[in-house]
Formats: sequence, structure tokens, C-alpha cells
Amino acid sequence: MSQPLLSVNGLMMRFGGLLAVNNVSLDLHKKEIVSLIGPNGAGKSTLVKVVLGLQKTSSGTRQVHGDLKIGYVPQRFHLSRSMPLRVRDLFDLIRTTAEFRKQILEETGSANLLNRDVQDLSGGERQRVLLARALLIRPNLLVLDEPMQGLDIHSEEELYAYVRTLPERYGCAVLMVSH
Repeated sequence: MSQPLLSVNGLMMRFGGLLAVNNVSLDLHKKEIVSLIGPNGAGKSTLVKVVLGLQKTSSGTRQVHGDLKIGYVPQRFHLSRSMPLRVRDLFDLIRTTAEFRKQILEETGSANLLNRDVQDLSGGERQRVLLARALLIRPNLLVLDEPMQGLDIHSEEELYAYVRTLPERYGCAVLMVSH
């Protein structure tokens, strides 16, 4: 097997006296899908923060191998109503070709949402927009933190089917967190 994009070895996380994660190791390789499944409080979000480089470890290591570009779809994304932002504005913050942008917007079903305010999107629309935004940076690791939250069963099926195509389609690894 090829060298992983990212390795986490012997991760231990303590918050005060609480042991949140104990001796977890994970290798993420190009073009693979890894699902983290567990109940609330199991340490999934903590592990994701370590993978993203947002959380220092109590012990253990996080090692990046080569150039790592992470696309991230957060579990929650709330904007203040006092700062209106259209979907188009969110996408305009990312430099990419018009052709690639059009392709991703069509694939994710976000093209018809460009003139809508992000604050007014339904849960499913918001997830599609955030996934499109994450893909526009052309990541080699895509991290999806509970991407099915707020979706109906049909939308969940569509999103799972699409996510399964991403490693071959774009060469990225996918780390998906579910409860």
C-alpha cells in the first residue's frame, strides 16, 4: 500500500480529568473512504479536530506525508443574520476555473442556489453547498463531519452515492463521521 496522506498514532486526548480518546491510530490513504461511527461523546469530533490540525494531542502524533490539502464540511455552519451572505459569495472566495466550478455545482445540486442567502437554506441545501465548497479547493483529503444531519432519507441516499464516487472521480481520500 502507498504511503498515507496523514497518520495519527497513539492518540490520547484528555480534557481536565476526562479521557476523551484513548490510544487511537489512523492512516488515511489516497482514494479510500474511512467512516468513523459511534455515539455522541465517543471522541469522533475530537479525532476530526486532530486530523484537521485544529487540536493538539495530549499524547500521540499527527503526521502529514507530502502536500495535504483538506476540504472540510462541518457538522454545523451558522451565519449571523446581521451578515447576509449569498451562496455565490461563499463560492467566489475560492479560486478555481469556471469549468470546474460549474461541474461541481451541477454534481452537488448547488447551481440553482447561487442567488440564495446561506442563512435561508434548508439543512440539505446547506450540506450540498458546503460539500461543493469543500470540493472546489480540489482536496486530497475530504473530511465530512456528520454530513447527513438534517437530510431526509432520499437526500441521504443521494449524498452517500455521490460521496462513494469521489475517491475515483477526484483522487481524494474521504473521512466521514457518523453517529
